[in-house]
Amino acid sequence: TTVAAKAKFSRTQDLSAGFGGKLKSTMNELLPPEDFPFPFPPYDIQKDFMKNLFSTLEKEQLGIFESPTGTGKSLSLICGALTWLRDHNEHYKAELMRKVKENENAKDDDGPDWFSAATKRLEEKEEIRKCQLALQELEKQEKKVQALKERRHVIKVCAGEL
Repeated sequence: TTVAAKAKFSRTQDLSAGFGGKLKSTMNELLPPEDFPFPFPPYDIQKDFMKNLFSTLEKEQLGIFESPTGTGKSLSLICGALTWLRDHNEHYKAELMRKVKENENAKDDDGPDWFSAATKRLEEKEEIRKCQLALQELEKQEKKVQALKERRHVIKVCAGEL
């Protein structure tokens, strides 16, 4: 059985699109973790699958993964993709915050050409604004996820499952 994963995510692209690819190009690549959240100890083939999937997603590449029937492709795909999504979002948010702080702390350098310095300041302010907008969007998404988790918990309590 073959599983194909195209690593282009519109949400990430939407958030970084305003940077003209600048932020993505300045971000360090995430390395796959040694351990993935798996409901039981994964076999080596499952670990390799998840690590390769993680790397493929991080590099925004197309991946075709093959593995014999019954080797846990579906669970490996879910665990690997969700781990990448969690780690990528945390990394992306940290990079945005670093970028905002870095640009806010930048010193003005008028230099000999006041026009170039003014243009550079305007570009830096625009980059900060875009980073802040992306951070606000991430915070909205995090609040929605938290609200859904709380709602699920309330439903479980009302149903007597907890």
